Amino acid sequence: MDKAKMFAPIPSEELEAQQGGLGQPIIDDGGTPIALSPEDFEANPLPRRTLGQPAGCWRYLDASGNILMVVRRFDRPEGGKKFEQVTFRRFANDVRRWVPKALPEPRPLYGLANLAARPDAPVMVVEGEKTADAAAALFPDHVIVTSPGGANAVGKADWSPLAGRRVLIWPDHDTPGHAYAEAASSALRAARASEVRVIQVPSDFPEGWDLADSLPSGWDRERLRGLLDRPAFPAAANDNGMVLPAGFFFNEVGLHWDGHGRADKGPLFIASPFELVAITRDAEQQGWGKLLRWKDADGHTHQWSMPAAMLAADGADYRRILLDGGLKLGPDRMAHQKLGEFLTAVTVARRALCVSRTGWHGSVFVMPDRTYGASDEHVVLQAAGAGMELKRSGTFDGWKREVAALAQGNSRVAFAMAAAFTGPLLHLTGSEGGGIHFRGPSSIGKTSTLHAAASVWGMKVGSWRTTDNAAEGAALAHNHTLLTLDEMGQADGRHVGEMAYMLTNGRGKGRMGRDAANRAIPTWCVPFISTGEVGLADKLIEAGIRVRAGQEVRVLDLPADAGAGFGVFEVLHGEQDGDRFARLFRQGAEAHQGHAASAFLEAITGRAQADVSALIRGWMSRWMEAVVPPNANGQVQRAAGRFALVAAAGEYAIELGILPWPVGHSSWAAKVCFKAWLDARSAGTGSSEEDAHLSAVRAFIATHGASRFEAVNCLVFGGAEAPPPEGQRVANRAGWTKVIDGELHYLIQSDVWRAEVCKGFDPKAVAKTLRAQGHLMLSPDRKSSNNFRIPGGATTRVYHILPSILGSDVFHRD
Repeated sequence: MDKAKMFAPIPSEELEAQQGGLGQPIIDDGGTPIALSPEDFEANPLPRRTLGQPAGCWRYLDASGNILMVVRRFDRPEGGKKFEQVTFRRFANDVRRWVPKALPEPRPLYGLANLAARPDAPVMVVEGEKTADAAAALFPDHVIVTSPGGANAVGKADWSPLAGRRVLIWPDHDTPGHAYAEAASSALRAARASEVRVIQVPSDFPEGWDLADSLPSGWDRERLRGLLDRPAFPAAANDNGMVLPAGFFFNEVGLHWDGHGRADKGPLFIASPFELVAITRDAEQQGWGKLLRWKDADGHTHQWSMPAAMLAADGADYRRILLDGGLKLGPDRMAHQKLGEFLTAVTVARRALCVSRTGWHGSVFVMPDRTYGASDEHVVLQAAGAGMELKRSGTFDGWKREVAALAQGNSRVAFAMAAAFTGPLLHLTGSEGGGIHFRGPSSIGKTSTLHAAASVWGMKVGSWRTTDNAAEGAALAHNHTLLTLDEMGQADGRHVGEMAYMLTNGRGKGRMGRDAANRAIPTWCVPFISTGEVGLADKLIEAGIRVRAGQEVRVLDLPADAGAGFGVFEVLHGEQDGDRFARLFRQGAEAHQGHAASAFLEAITGRAQADVSALIRGWMSRWMEAVVPPNANGQVQRAAGRFALVAAAGEYAIELGILPWPVGHSSWAAKVCFKAWLDARSAGTGSSEEDAHLSAVRAFIATHGASRFEAVNCLVFGGAEAPPPEGQRVANRAGWTKVIDGELHYLIQSDVWRAEVCKGFDPKAVAKTLRAQGHLMLSPDRKSSNNFRIPGGATTRVYHILPSILGSDVFHRD
């Protein structure tokens, strides 16, 4: 049989016959559809309907050319049209006839036989059989198909024959036509068509125009075919059903606007290709935004959840972030304006829960580029800024070989790299955030240590020289991950103190919004690693700030020099000197980064949080028991817990195959660094508060003993006591000195004790320390202060400091 004739509409004369068993009774069980061969179809012509002569009739064929269904169109006398789907069926009593009944779902496409006959031809989908026939004449190099029933029945058709095919959709130029294109696009992608694109019909075409209509004025077939050269991504451009606003289209170059009416200039370029993945909002149905994804010129994927509130301004802020991520934007003002219009209007069916900071949120761990773990709803990070800058380069094996392996045997570097894995474990173990500061002279490898730790995450090394707002933003962006800060010595001491307190305290500043309402105070929990030629205490003293005991626990001050003659290193793995080894280390960290943390997060989110917590806590407990002296003060115990967490994090990374070290290596590094910290601590295993109390009293006596203390008596040659020298004048007197049994005692006035000696401390706590250490003479009734009669005057209360304070060393040195 002639295939051209087989694919053609049914001639109207075939509809005149009155056959097909119409006169026989049937047992109406719905009947079973039967595919008719062309010969059987000739023997079973279609019945006539009371609606009169059909205006059109189309045969739906299978891949072999058998007739599956016929669609007829009738024009009503009063206007309008009616479509009828007719199938040939066999009933229970073996009566066979045509009935006006559709095939069961999913129904076949119109054009299947032609599709099967031309497996390599591109496919065009149109709406309606009449339009399909017209399109076949206009575009003979394409296979034309359509689905039965129009836009409302797209989901009832079987689109699977188009799997692996390249498909264009040509919509009718009206709202129902665009709806059909969107529905067909989603169906085709679900059927795994290899490519799905939509033709953008020029905006000046008549409303409702389709390919079966006469060409608009000024258009011919060749010009119409030219539209195929700039197809766009469909209105449903991905599996989520992205819906583009009118006048916008995507092609291979990117997003364009075709509604400006300047035919001589062509479509307006707006941006390189990107997609809207989901509409975002937080758990309180606030903070709405749009999750965008694109690739830069090097093929790296970027993802950013843009707060919708950014669209209220001129767009410079979000354009800056998109440009910084490698998205190409149109250069002129019109392109900028249209980008804002597009981002405001484009939508998608998919929803995602947005959060304002990285880290744990329920069972998932959120990073700027990815969410690890499973949850009932997709969770993404949404921030007005670009947030944490992550880089993935090189390979995981390269990182193990050229970075992690070189840390083996080097306690400081191994400790820093193990510490880089502690961020995700803080929440699971209930541990606090805090800092590790490597203090030492320049050019000994401190910065290389910092880069090695940063390579775990693929993040940039930050600086202490920053503003308070920037530091707060960085802490929030690095929540539950890692923050690295270089060169403490270059920053102002007061700023360093405030920044260190803010980072370790985990809370930002309270602020007021434009509407005078208080904004939520940002919180975080982040470990940070720092370097500098001086320590935190030195910077605070430089700024005239008294060092608090808790600060040494929040920021662990470690001597960076490992004492082996190679700076921070103990072994050089065959290199000639420490400087060359440090450069090799840093080069490796630059070349290979961003792989280890991803593997670590995949592992811990793949296990129950309680199991991970129990595992880490067990390692910490065993390390503490083996390493920490039994007589250690509570502050030392608290600091040791931080060392223990680093040891456990590194051991877990070893167990997971992330760190290529032998079992126990992380515990060894933590032990060496803990001992170095303890040896450098002025209070040893004792209380640093008590040490600070004693230091404050000693410093006051050393500074003012000869100028602000009036002598009650004095010591002469031979050890005898003598009256004070005549005419002594003491300005701004702080107290008195008195020789008792050949030793000099200090009697400090109570008001000076409170206002000057104990400034920054609790005066009662300082007195308690001196009492406990045996450096304070108590009153007869066991009080800390005594009555003292001023020579030639009244009685006052003083704190009687014993000579032993100037030579005491009461702390353990284990």
